[in-house]
Amino acid sequence: MKILVCGAGDVGWHAVERLLRLGEHQLAVLDTNRSRLENLANQFDVSYFVGSCTLPSSYEELRIEDFDLLVAATARDEANLIASDLASTMHRKQSGPNQLGLRTIVRIHDERFMREASDIRSIFQATHLLCPEEVTVRSIVGQLRNPGAVRLEQGTGGVVSVQSIELSHTGTVGQKLRDLELPGGARVVALRRAGESIFPGPGTELKPGDKILLAGPTDTFESARRAIEGERARAKRLVIGGSSQMARRLCEALAGTPWHITVFDPDPKAAHAMADAFDHIDVEQADPTDRAVFDEAEIDKADAFVSLTESDEHNLLASSTAHSRGVPNTVAVVKSANFEHLGKALGITKVLVPRTVASREIQELLNEENVSQIPGKFMEGISGWRIRLPESSPLAGVELTSAGLSGRFIVLARCRDNVWDFARSNESLGAGDQLLVVGRSELEDEIPSTFLQSGSSD
Repeated sequence: MKILVCGAGDVGWHAVERLLRLGEHQLAVLDTNRSRLENLANQFDVSYFVGSCTLPSSYEELRIEDFDLLVAATARDEANLIASDLASTMHRKQSGPNQLGLRTIVRIHDERFMREASDIRSIFQATHLLCPEEVTVRSIVGQLRNPGAVRLEQGTGGVVSVQSIELSHTGTVGQKLRDLELPGGARVVALRRAGESIFPGPGTELKPGDKILLAGPTDTFESARRAIEGERARAKRLVIGGSSQMARRLCEALAGTPWHITVFDPDPKAAHAMADAFDHIDVEQADPTDRAVFDEAEIDKADAFVSLTESDEHNLLASSTAHSRGVPNTVAVVKSANFEHLGKALGITKVLVPRTVASREIQELLNEENVSQIPGKFMEGISGWRIRLPESSPLAGVELTSAGLSGRFIVLARCRDNVWDFARSNESLGAGDQLLVVGRSELEDEIPSTFLQSGSSD
């Protein structure tokens, strides 16, 4: 694949490094800064062009019609969107109507663009919009909800949520799965009982002590969780250090969930602004790394601690301190990838670098294998895969209810025309669809004959 990266700054640099790891891709980089381009070319095997990504002449010079993918990764959202639109238009004009169109991945920072993603993609001919901050927040939410399933949720645009839930004497105990009416089509995809993992069928009855893996559409997931656990599920306590823009996004993402949130920020202006912006959180004007503050606020009794200040060093220190004082789940977000490896040494559960998380998302978007296993420990004996249906697939044109997957595999989400959606039982599958599938690990050898074609391989 021939790929053009617009922007040789930090984001573009990291994108180039990640893309080169993916395989035999030809990379070219476009930027107005010759010095940055030369430094990049000295470090990596890439060609480069000096020019603006918002000028038609740049794409004429580098022959945009020869490229398959554009990654718009400058520091300016507007420039990235214009680059997508301009490059797509010129690619179509210069390559002719019978050639495949240019795929584009557009890096976005402003959350307002992401809130109107569907229209923005259409207007600017963007195949994918990628916001590193948004993807990072989704990773934090996944880390809080079910760390082992984070990778299962990634790469689907946030449409799928997965959580492990241990059942007590709730109203759902004693019911068969076929009788559960969960909002949004949510479903129990696996359960663990008496030390054994079970891939359940419609007739499986839920019992006290079962640990289930619940999956559903993100927009109705909390309603489904409450339907399973009941309204009296134990509230969990989350402490957030800092009131950055990402902290605000995290508070928005956790609204309506069982997390009781307390935000700490020593800056009076920032703390007051945070308190005014959210009704469902508590805000303390204090530094959680201060021992007296930590003890008085009993932060050691929190279920999770996330540090989201603008200082990498402070985030690492705060999360490490929380870990050393007994908080079981700690997350630090840092800008520098040089700090990513320090998590284990400092005892931090997870260190996240937004641009690294975004690069992994790009890697998922560019995965062209028919079958790829998803890393992660969702539940013992249960695995996840991304599967692309070829023209020869026996499931092309078949509704999920008639696909014969019951008891073996469950399709959680489907991507068609570059848009992911939670899979509904009455939907028909089609050639070219990409599926997010979970199933019994021991049945991996059956995937080719089930999803691809008899006797095929991935």
